[in-house]
Amino acid sequence: AYPDVFSDIYINLVRAGEASGTLAKVMERLAEFTQSQYQLRNKVKSAMTYPLAMAGIGGAALMMIFTFVVPKITKVLEDQKIPLPFYTEVLITFSNVMRSYWYLVVLALILLGLLFRLWVRTEAGRMKWDRFVLKMPVLGDLNRKIAVSRFAKTLSTLLAGGVKILEAIDIAKLVVGNKVFEKVLTQSRNYIEEGQSIAEPLARSCQFPP
Repeated sequence: AYPDVFSDIYINLVRAGEASGTLAKVMERLAEFTQSQYQLRNKVKSAMTYPLAMAGIGGAALMMIFTFVVPKITKVLEDQKIPLPFYTEVLITFSNVMRSYWYLVVLALILLGLLFRLWVRTEAGRMKWDRFVLKMPVLGDLNRKIAVSRFAKTLSTLLAGGVKILEAIDIAKLVVGNKVFEKVLTQSRNYIEEGQSIAEPLARSCQFPP
C-alpha cells in the first residue's frame, strides 16, 4: 500500500518469506542488503566528489581568467599593434562576450541544463545518455561496476529470499540505474525463460565482465 516507502525488492522478499515460513531470515537479508546499498552509494559519492570539485574549481578559474586577466593582456597587445594569431583573436572575442553578456551566458547554460534534464527523462534520451556514460573513460568503467554490483547484490538477496529466478531478474533490473543494462537484462530474462543458462546471454551482451 506504500510503494514510495517500500520498494519492489522489499515487497517481493517479504511475500516470499511469508510463503516459505522464513520471514525472519528474509528480514535479516533485507537489513544487510539495505546497508550494503547504502555503503555502495557512499563509495560512489566519495569517488565522484573530487573530480566534480576539481571541475568546479577549474570552471571558476577559467571564468576569472576570461573576465579579468585576458582583457588586461588584450589592452597591452592592442597598444603594441601586433597582428594577432587567429586563436588569440577567438580568445579575446570570447573574453569580451563573457564580460559584456555574462548574464546571457549564464541564462543559456541554465536553459541547456533544463533541456538536457527533459531529454534524459525520455526513454530514447536516457538510453543514449546511459550508453554514452558507459563509453566514457574512467567514469564508464566505474558506472559499469556500480550497475553490475547492484544487479548481483539484488539478485542474490532475492534468490536467497525464495523469489523465483525470472521474477528476481525483473525486479533486479530496475535497481541497476542504467537503461543499457536494463535492456540487456530484459533480453537475458527472455533467453533464460526459453531454457538457456544465465551466463550465456550475459556474456553475449558484452556489458558484464568475464
